Amino acid sequence: DKEKCSRIRNNLELTKIKDILLSSAIYLEPDNAPEHILPEDRDIMSIYQVFSEINPQASQIPNNPWVIRLEFDHHKILEQRINMADIHHILSIKNPDAILMYHDNNAAKLVFRIRMNMESKSTEDDILFLKAKIQEIEAIVIKGVDDITKVWPPRESAIYLREGDIYTEKQEFFLDTDGSNLFDLLIQDGVDATRTYSVDPNDMLSVFGIEAARFMIENQLRVLLESNDAKTS
Repeated sequence: DKEKCSRIRNNLELTKIKDILLSSAIYLEPDNAPEHILPEDRDIMSIYQVFSEINPQASQIPNNPWVIRLEFDHHKILEQRINMADIHHILSIKNPDAILMYHDNNAAKLVFRIRMNMESKSTEDDILFLKAKIQEIEAIVIKGVDDITKVWPPRESAIYLREGDIYTEKQEFFLDTDGSNLFDLLIQDGVDATRTYSVDPNDMLSVFGIEAARFMIENQLRVLLESNDAKTS
């Protein structure tokens, strides 16, 4: 099923926050007073102001005047089927003491505002700390399998299935990846573990044994020779 294959592809490709990020910046905002807030973020703050009336901690300001502002790429968010709520969930786990405010996926700009729970020191020290924190945030994995850097769109092929005394031609879809992590791929839902393989002999050796590794080396040599019009037997 092509749609199912596309969903599996979406879950396999390693995606970090930096892969869907449009920009990151650090702003000086001493408090939540409207005149101190970046003009394009005043609408998001007005929404959270409603929550702060119910729960004062929703907009509580830690003892620092700095805001990390992340803007996400609309197209990449949609392409990767990621919700801003997913990002909020992961960031809240990684930074449980931070104050997080964000737009949902329907907003014109997908903005995340983060106030870290830190005590402000000198401006130079604060900026160095926050830049390191941004790098840390950018490296957070949203979804995917380690070392699978790219999963190409589904490709179609014909297979023949026996139904009684008749063989019927049907279509199936398969995925090619850049990067290799055979063991973790085999345990993913929807992946056919009996026909999934890696061209990395070390991967084949660790998962399927030495004969599988030997077969893959022979197969790759054959493909290489045939692509250069060499005769094989």
